[in-house]
Amino acid sequence: MKKYFIQTIILLNLFSPFTHAEEISILSLNLHGYHPSGESKRFFGSKAAKYVTSSDIFYFSPEELKRGHTRRITNLAKALNDIQPDIVLFQEVGAGDWNNYNKNCDDFYRKYKQDSYFENSVIRLQRRMPHYQYALGCRGNLGWITDKNTFASRSIVDKDGDIIFRSGDNPYPAGILIEGMGVLLKKTFDIVNNFGVHIPCNFRNEKIYVQFTSLKKTTSDKWYLIANIHHGRGFNHFEQAVVTRDWITNYIENHPKKANFAGLITAGDFNVYITSPKKTMAPWLDYIDNVFDYRDMSYSEMKSYLSSKYDSPEQRLRVNNVAKTYTNLLKKTDRTTYFPLYSTLERAKKDSLCHPQFSFQSSCNHASRIDYILSSHHFNVVNSFVTFKENNWISLDNLSDHPAIYSVLKEN
Repeated sequence: MKKYFIQTIILLNLFSPFTHAEEISILSLNLHGYHPSGESKRFFGSKAAKYVTSSDIFYFSPEELKRGHTRRITNLAKALNDIQPDIVLFQEVGAGDWNNYNKNCDDFYRKYKQDSYFENSVIRLQRRMPHYQYALGCRGNLGWITDKNTFASRSIVDKDGDIIFRSGDNPYPAGILIEGMGVLLKKTFDIVNNFGVHIPCNFRNEKIYVQFTSLKKTTSDKWYLIANIHHGRGFNHFEQAVVTRDWITNYIENHPKKANFAGLITAGDFNVYITSPKKTMAPWLDYIDNVFDYRDMSYSEMKSYLSSKYDSPEQRLRVNNVAKTYTNLLKKTDRTTYFPLYSTLERAKKDSLCHPQFSFQSSCNHASRIDYILSSHHFNVVNSFVTFKENNWISLDNLSDHPAIYSVLKEN
């Protein structure tokens, strides 16, 4: 009897969800506000001469935005229901009525009695994805505002040369939407906490907004921290990355349930290339083989190096604080495992783990990619690739103006 009891315990341990490493699938996508999928491309000019524009949404009429965005929401929900990621992170999430001059975060969080053109895009998606729950973060800025100078010297026309807005028109003076971020999670997760933070960056009182969601599996006490970001370019990104990393490190170190912390995932629109000449991804990664290595830099070395890269008078003033904060953070990597992070796609490609799936234009490469999923070393990569790769800055046949990143991670 004792022998069979021991065998039973062994079998239970082999198949228990508490003793096997969990896999988590994640997708990150910039939604580009009320992106009007399926509508006609935009051009500057007239029937005689046309010059292609971006797909900026203030180039589209209200009816086009209503029709195209609803089409996009429906098609994206169908695609996500097919892919079935555990976690989906969205940036440039929109909500609100372009006729409302007083849009605020109440409009961003408002859930209507039924699907509405002006309802938050993530809520609209969740209505079509009932096995998911949502968490929102209102950054609070108004997006796509026009004034009398927006079309001052040129008209906006469609592919046939038909005029959408004439020179001098001002169709969206109140801004089209209020902007923020959002997360969809399968209901197998519990949302422990969801909040947004405007993190101070510099002496100009500039701040960067980050949506944080801590979550855990319903069957476990271990918790993960998800940071959903939309950062700036160039030196602004470097500065924003340093202060965000500092905030995350302090948050985890001072968390009352730090002992149960199981991993950090930072994802979103980074607005920089991972191997850009000015190394703006460095504060997340610390080093990339044969590209850059900040790990052993002293404060004076860091300050000198950054000053050589960012040399406007104001940047040199800001470099002092950034270099000090970053070198202090580098000292903490020996006693914490939150940072440095690594890019899941770059790791997957290096280890021959990029295996594109699905029928959504998936690939291991994308020449102009600025979207990433970064992971702490609590996770190993199982797979990672670009999907919706045909999305681009003039993209209207697709779901947004950004490609998406998809990763499967497995707990160490």
